[in-house]
Amino acid sequence: MIWKRKKKLQGLHLILSVFVGVAACRPAAKEQGLEAAKGSDFKIGVMFFNGNRDSRSVHAINMAIEDVNAAGIFTRKWVADFNFYDTRTDRMKLANTMINEHRVDLVVSQWSSTALHVLQFTNRSNPHLVQCSADSTNTYINDPTIQDSEDLVISDKNGTLFRIVANDRKQTNVIWEQVREKEKFAIIYINDIYGASLKDELTRKYAEAVKSNFPTEALLSYPASDFVLSQITDRLDALIAKSLEGTINTLILAGMSYDGSHILQYLTESPSPFRGHIILSDGMIETNTFSPLSEAFDVWLKTEGNSLTGVSPEMDVGENNEAWNRRLKERTKLFDTYAPGAASCVYLVALALLSAPKDEELSPDAAKIGFQNFLTKNVSSQRDSYFAVAPTVQALKEAKEMAARGKKLLLNGPSGEIVFDDDGDRLHQRYEKLSIHYNDGSFSFEKDTECDGDSGMCE
Repeated sequence: MIWKRKKKLQGLHLILSVFVGVAACRPAAKEQGLEAAKGSDFKIGVMFFNGNRDSRSVHAINMAIEDVNAAGIFTRKWVADFNFYDTRTDRMKLANTMINEHRVDLVVSQWSSTALHVLQFTNRSNPHLVQCSADSTNTYINDPTIQDSEDLVISDKNGTLFRIVANDRKQTNVIWEQVREKEKFAIIYINDIYGASLKDELTRKYAEAVKSNFPTEALLSYPASDFVLSQITDRLDALIAKSLEGTINTLILAGMSYDGSHILQYLTESPSPFRGHIILSDGMIETNTFSPLSEAFDVWLKTEGNSLTGVSPEMDVGENNEAWNRRLKERTKLFDTYAPGAASCVYLVALALLSAPKDEELSPDAAKIGFQNFLTKNVSSQRDSYFAVAPTVQALKEAKEMAARGKKLLLNGPSGEIVFDDDGDRLHQRYEKLSIHYNDGSFSFEKDTECDGDSGMCE
């Protein structure tokens, strides 16, 4: 199947969590740092889903690392240590292996559920490790007021989690405005912290608008691992029946492409398919979602009353995005929404470390202190003292010179200017409403309009 698109909006739902610092079992940073700087590499551990080994985001991370090395701004060479997992992998064990056995200095991980596993280390024994996530959108993971369960850390308590994409409360604002009739929609969601929290936010909006609890028969969850479609076909048939009788006319699919694709296929290619509007959350906006679909989907899409749209954060923004994307295209023709955020995490870490004391350039506190410079309360009050840094080798060299002169550094990178609120969530996030089209065996996304994450309204 040929994949086409008219705009670089294809999404890979990933969570790029960046941990900077030294694991608790390692020597004190000041003792280790200078000795390591003389002979060892600055190792970046990458935890990615096995199906994304050759994704655009992986190439973006490699390109950003190469930029840092080419700039020569640190004594230690930066290298990537890739570790891939599937849905059955124990990611807690994998994170422990990378941090404590591989002794990585920074970890890039994929998905909100993976970021949650690593929080078990940062909250309990490694309070200085900074985590930078390119698409962790869970609604509570960055809320320090959320109470942990008895045996599981469920939110950041040390102010070390920074997210390149805004909280999913903003995505649900956009999705909510697309629901045709507020009393006639259903939700199918993956039962992990991404899907469940998005579902919780949508049902909360429903309760406020309709003044009653969301009907349980209009909710359908599926497991995050070991998923088999036959487990839920009876429930899918029930939702299809409700659409045919007019009880529901909108279905929100908050899932991941590797399993959500089969759900979408069942809904649209059954002998009596779903009738109405289907909205895909950002986790579904990628190539794999459409791989199983056939011409039967095209028939469904062209049937009067049926439509399929997607919601995706707008990541390809900023004055430096186009030039950066041209460079990335020389490495890969693949696209995914979150690649600019993936690279931004690497560049942000570099800028944070450039702010460290000269004798402790990679100390455990350095990145945490450096990331405070990216908080809006500091940027807004001291804007004139900041130097904007583009995602290029030359700009990184200039950034080191400016930092030496006492200037603070602010990334104007592959995804535009990155500024965080006090909780470490990106500010000023906009979203895109996408329509999906099928033609001659290929799919394409078309950007219909831009949407404001705060109001949910589209232009």
